[in-house]
Amino acid sequence: MTNNNKCSEKRPVHERFANWFQKRKQKIRQKKIRQIIIKYSIIPICITALAFIMYLVIPEGNKKDTEIKKFWATTLRNIEGISIFAAVILYFIEIDDRKQRKHYEAWQVIDAADGIKSSYARNQALQDLNEDAVSLTRVNLSNTDLKSITLKYANLKEANFSATNLSNVNLRKADLRYANLRDANLSNANLCGVNLCSANLCGANLNCAIIDSETKLDRKWHLVWKIINQPAEKRKLYSTDLSGANLSDVNLVEADLTNANLSGTNLTKANLSSADLSNVDLSGTIIDSETTIDQKWYSVWEIVNQPAERRKLSNSDLIHANLAGANLRYANLAGANLRYANLKEADLIYADLREAKLTGADLREAKLTGADLSNANLLSDNGDFSGANFSGADLSHANLSNTKFSGADLSHTNLSNAKFSGADLSNTNFSGADLSHTNFSGANLSGTNFSDANLSGADLSDTITDSETKFEQKWHLVWEIINQPTERRNLTNTDLTGVNLNGANLVNANLSGTNLSGTNFTNANLSGTNLSGADLSAVNLSGANLSTVNLSGANLSNTLINSETKLDRKWRLVWEIVNQPTEKRNLTNADLSRADLSTSDLSSANLNGANLNGANLNGANLSGTDISGADLRNTSLSGADLSNTIIDSETKLDQKWRLVWEIVNQPTERRNLSSTDLSGTDLSGTNLSGADLTNVNLSYTNLTNTNLSGANLSGADLSNTIIDSETKLDQKWRLVWEIVNQPTEKRNLSSTDLSGANLSGTDLSGTDLSDANLIYAKLSYTNLSGAYLIRTNLSRVDLSGADLTLAKLSGAYLRSTNINSANLSTADLSTADLRSADLRSADLRSAKLIGANLSSANLSGANINSANLSTADLSTANLSTADLSGADLTLVKLSTADLTFAKLCSAKLKNANLTYANLSSANLNSAYLNSADLSSADLSSADLTDAKLMYTNLSSADLSSADLSRAELIDAKFKNANLLYTNLSDANLNDAKFWDESLYEARNITPEQIKQAKNWEKAKYSPEFHKKLGLPVEDG
Repeated sequence: MTNNNKCSEKRPVHERFANWFQKRKQKIRQKKIRQIIIKYSIIPICITALAFIMYLVIPEGNKKDTEIKKFWATTLRNIEGISIFAAVILYFIEIDDRKQRKHYEAWQVIDAADGIKSSYARNQALQDLNEDAVSLTRVNLSNTDLKSITLKYANLKEANFSATNLSNVNLRKADLRYANLRDANLSNANLCGVNLCSANLCGANLNCAIIDSETKLDRKWHLVWKIINQPAEKRKLYSTDLSGANLSDVNLVEADLTNANLSGTNLTKANLSSADLSNVDLSGTIIDSETTIDQKWYSVWEIVNQPAERRKLSNSDLIHANLAGANLRYANLAGANLRYANLKEADLIYADLREAKLTGADLREAKLTGADLSNANLLSDNGDFSGANFSGADLSHANLSNTKFSGADLSHTNLSNAKFSGADLSNTNFSGADLSHTNFSGANLSGTNFSDANLSGADLSDTITDSETKFEQKWHLVWEIINQPTERRNLTNTDLTGVNLNGANLVNANLSGTNLSGTNFTNANLSGTNLSGADLSAVNLSGANLSTVNLSGANLSNTLINSETKLDRKWRLVWEIVNQPTEKRNLTNADLSRADLSTSDLSSANLNGANLNGANLNGANLSGTDISGADLRNTSLSGADLSNTIIDSETKLDQKWRLVWEIVNQPTERRNLSSTDLSGTDLSGTNLSGADLTNVNLSYTNLTNTNLSGANLSGADLSNTIIDSETKLDQKWRLVWEIVNQPTEKRNLSSTDLSGANLSGTDLSGTDLSDANLIYAKLSYTNLSGAYLIRTNLSRVDLSGADLTLAKLSGAYLRSTNINSANLSTADLSTADLRSADLRSADLRSAKLIGANLSSANLSGANINSANLSTADLSTANLSTADLSGADLTLVKLSTADLTFAKLCSAKLKNANLTYANLSSANLNSAYLNSADLSSADLSSADLTDAKLMYTNLSSADLSSADLSRAELIDAKFKNANLLYTNLSDANLNDAKFWDESLYEARNITPEQIKQAKNWEKAKYSPEFHKKLGLPVEDG
C-alpha cells in the first residue's frame, strides 16, 4: 500500500538520474573495494614478491647487509611511485561518477526545497546544474524566489515559473519556449536573446525587463512590454488582445482601446483617464482604488464584474459598452442609452428597457424573457438580434425597422404597435406573441413561426413568406388577401376580426355572414361586395369604396366612415340611425328593409309607411314610435320596447309581435296564452295575473315588474327569463325559476310540489327529490346524476335524454314516463313502477332493477348489459334488439315479452318465465336457462350455442333453425317442440324427453346423442336413422 502511494506521489525533478544512481551505487561500492585491494594490497605484494624472487636469485656470496638494505629501500620507493601513479589514474577514471553524484545531490537540494519560497541552496544548485549544461526542461519552480540568479543559456523549455520572483535574473539566451510565467516577476530581468515563443506571460511583471532584437517574444507580449516600458499617451490599441496582461501602473491616458480584449488584465494603479473603452471586454479585469478610469467605464466594469440584480441604471450612458453575458436581471434601464452596446448573451430577464435607445445594439442570444422594451428604439440599418431570446419581453411600440432577428426567440412577446418594416425575420419564433397592430411591411418572414400569435391589425403588406412560414389559417388568408388580390373571392362565414386589410382589393367578394369586427378597411375597394349578415362593428371604412354593396342584416354599430367613404344612400341612413341617434327622427316611407337596427333608439320616431321588412329591431326602443302602415313582416323584435307604439290596421306585423303589442298596450286579466311563443319579448310592467301560460316559451323574456300572480306556468320555459323583486310570481313558480336559473349543488327538494314544472336541461345532480311530486314535469336532458328520487312521483314525466347515472330511484313511480335515450347506468330502480314506460335506447348498464315492474314497458334497443333484473316483471315488455348480455334475469317474468333479435349472451335466466315470449333470432349464446319455462316460446333462428337448458321446459316451443350446438339439455322437455332444421351438434341430450317428436329435420344429431335421451325409441326418425339406431324400419 505504501509503495503504491509513493508511486502516486509527485516524481522528483531529478527523476532521470535517480534510477541510474541506485543501480550505479552498488557497482561503485564493488569497484572501490577492488580498487582498494589493487591499490593497497595486490600491487605492493606483487612488487614485494618480485623483489623476494630476485633476492633468491642473487648468489649467496653476493648477499651483504648493505646491499640488502639498499635493495629493500629501492623496492619500497618503486612501490610508492607505482601507488601514486595508480591513484592518479583512478582519479581521472572517477570524474564522470563524481559529476553524476554532484548533479544528483543538486537535484536532491531542489527537491528538498519544494514548497519553500526562498532557498539559497536551491538557487546555487540550479546555477550549478546550468553551468554543467544540465537540461532544466519542465522544471517546476512555481511560487519561488529566484531573484538575481544566473541561468544564461539554460534549457527551460516548458518550465513552470508561475508566480515566481525572477527579478534581476540573468536569462540571457535561455530557452523558455512554452514556459509558464503566469504572474511571474520579471522586472529588471535580462531577457536578451531569450526564446519566449508560446510562453504564458499572463499577469507577468515585465517592468524594466531587458530585451533585444534577438529576444523571441509573441506579438501580444511584445506589445505588452512596449506599453509597460515605452510609455506614450494617446496610444492606438484598437482591437488588440491584452487579456491577462499585467498593466499595473501603466499610462493609458486617452488611449484608443476600442474593441480591445482586457479580460483578466491587471490595471491596478493604471491611468485610463479619457481612454476610449468602447466595446472593450472588461470581464475579470482587475482594478483598484488607485486606478484612474472614467465613471462611465467604471460603471461598465461594475456591471460586468460585480453582478447584482435590480441595478438602477435609468438614463445611463452605456453607448458602445461591452456588456456581453452581464447579469442585468430586473435592472432599471429605462431611457438608458445603449446604442451599439454589446449585449450578446446578456441576462436581461424582466429588465425595464422602456424608451431605451438600442440602435445598433448586439442582442444576439440575449435573455429578455419578461423584459419591458415598450417604446424602445432599436432602429438600425444593421442592428443584429439574430438568435436573441426575447421570450415574454414587452417590445410594444418598439421601432425595429430594418433590423435582423433571424432565428430569434420572440415567443409570447408583447410587440403590439411595434415596427418591423424591412426587417429580416427569417426563422424567427413569434409563437404566442402579441403582434396586434405591428407593422411588418416589406419584412422577410421566410420560415417564421406565427403559431398562436395575435396578428390583429398587423400590416402584412409586401412581406416575403415561404412554405416553412407557419401562419394560422386566419392569418394566412389575410396575407393572401393583401398580397395576392383576387376578385370575387368567397369569404362567407370566415373570421376576419381585427385584421388589417388596408387598401385591400375585395371587389365583388362574398363576405356574407363574415365576422369583420374591428377590421381595418381603410381605402379598401369593396365595391359590389356581399356583406349581408356580416359583423362590421368597430370597422374602419374611412376612404373605402362600398358602392353597390349588400349590407342586409350587417351590424354597423360603431363603424367608422368619413366623407371619403363611398356608401349607398340607404345604408348611410342605416349607419346614421345606428351611430347618430336623434329623437323624433322622421323616417316616413324610409326603406330600412333587412337593415340591422338592433338596440337603436327610435323612440317617438315617425316610421309611417316605412319598409322594415326583414329588419333586425332586437332590443330597439320603439316606445311612442309611429309604425302606422309600416311593413314589419319577418322583422325580429326580441326585447324591443313596444310600449305606446302606434300601429293601425295597415301595419303589417307578424302574429307573435302583434300579440306582444296587445299584451303590452291592451292589458287583460286571465289571458289565455297557452303554448304561445313569447321568447325574447319585453313584457316588463305588464299584467299577466291569472293568465294561462302553460307550455309558453318565456326564455329570455323580460318580466321585470310583471304581475304573474295566479298565472299557470305548467310546462313554461323559464330559462334565462328576467325577473326582479317587483315581479309578482307564485312561490311554486319562483322556486322553479330559481332551480332553472340559479343552479345550486345538492339542493334539498324532498316532498316538494314541482308538478308540471319545466326543468329541462337543468343541473339537478345530487339533488334530493325523494317523495317529491313531479307528475307531468319536463326533465328532458336534465342532469340528475346521483340524485335521490326515492318514491318520487315521476309518472308521465319527460325524462328523455336525461342523465340518471347513479341515481337512487327505488320505489319511484315512473308509469308511462318517457325515458327514451336516458342514461340510467348504475342507477338503482329496485321495486320501481315502470309500467308502460318508454325506455327505448335507454342505457341501463349495470342498473339495479330487482323486483321492478316493467310490464308493457318499451325497452327496444336498450342497453341492459350486466343489469340486475332478478324477480322483475317484464311480461308483455318490448325488448326487441335490446342488449341483455350478462344480465341477471333470475325468476323474471317475461311471458309474451318481445325479445326478437335481443342479445342475451351469458344472461342469467334461471327459473325465468318466458312462456309465449318471442325470442326469434335472439342471441342466447352461453345463456343460463336452467329450469326456465320456455313453453310455447318462439326461439326460431335463436342462437343457443353453449346455453345451459337443464330441466328447461321447451314444450311446444318453436326451435326451428335454432342453433343448440354444445347446449346442455339434460332432462329438458321437448314435448310438441318444433325442431325443424334445429342444430343439435354436440348437444348434451342426457335424459332429455322427446316423447314422439319428429326428429326428421333436426341437423347434426348422432345416434349416440339420441340414445342419451329418454323415450328416444318413441321419437319419429327418418328410415335412415331407424337403421342407424337399430330400430325396425317402419312400413311405407
